[in-house]
Amino acid sequence: MAKRYSRHVSIYYGGYDPGTATTQSSVTLQAEPIEKTVFGEAAETFVAGVRADEGEWAGLFDDSNSMDAAASALGGSIGTNTVFTWMCGTISGTLSTAIGYSAQIANIDNRPFSENVGLVRQSAGIAVDGTWSRGNGILLETISGTATGNTNAHDNGGATTAGGTVYVHVTTGTYGEDGTGTAILHLDHSTSGTGTWASIATMGGINTNQSILATFSGTVRQFTRIRMINAGSSITVAANVARS
Repeated sequence: MAKRYSRHVSIYYGGYDPGTATTQSSVTLQAEPIEKTVFGEAAETFVAGVRADEGEWAGLFDDSNSMDAAASALGGSIGTNTVFTWMCGTISGTLSTAIGYSAQIANIDNRPFSENVGLVRQSAGIAVDGTWSRGNGILLETISGTATGNTNAHDNGGATTAGGTVYVHVTTGTYGEDGTGTAILHLDHSTSGTGTWASIATMGGINTNQSILATFSGTVRQFTRIRMINAGSSITVAANVARS
């Protein structure tokens, strides 16, 4: 059984990286088990078994690549640029070995605060638009240059056949699409991690402090990676591949 320390946890919201300021974080996967109106008022109704996931974050206040900056820029909207990912893992050799939870965020309750003594802190309550997707994380890596490049491979432990969703966060780098209109971010898969790779999902160009997601179908081989083509600069990305 793998053991992890708090230093192995990474947090991304859009393309912001507040993880280095984090002191506490959690993801909650939850659903009400019964219809409780049999015990009380009709106004208390809800649908039993429907997921109502949420998350929490607490840490130190930072004025740059922080939760405060992310919440100020991204709060109040729902879309591919409001992806939140909680990731725990390490890079071992050429393999990322992380577990990630990702979702689009419906609302974030950002609360900077201070006390009489000590550093300024903040906390955030995270309302998920739907449910957390549990996947295999590709940890934050820099892909250098303007030609084709890719992240380390991730070993998913075996192939699956029902597709899924890939969530990508870009913390540095500015780019669009190449001259032919081909999307420059790809999710690739491979049977060995060292042999032939094939693209199973493509994503349009995004810039610093942005995120994007794409769905894919069919068979997903054991190893996955994120690949770029014809970027305008080096980029730094993190990704979560949630297979169905």
